[in-house]
Amino acid sequence: MKQKNFLVSIAIGLATLIIGCAEDDFQETAGMCPMIIDTNPDNAATNVPLNQVITVTFNEEMNPSI
Repeated sequence: MKQKNFLVSIAIGLATLIIGCAEDDFQETAGMCPMIIDTNPDNAATNVPLNQVITVTFNEEMNPSI
């Protein structure tokens, strides 16, 4: 009986893993990846206020809607 319960539990777990995996919708783009040129606050900065607006500047224009 214990072995049957164990096998049923394993089967349910495997089915859940297989069914629960989302389809990958990653789309690779040609060219170089964007690089970070500047950040505010600086990397590893201390005593940054909790309400600080964080900004990042990249080497190319980014599309924020994606």
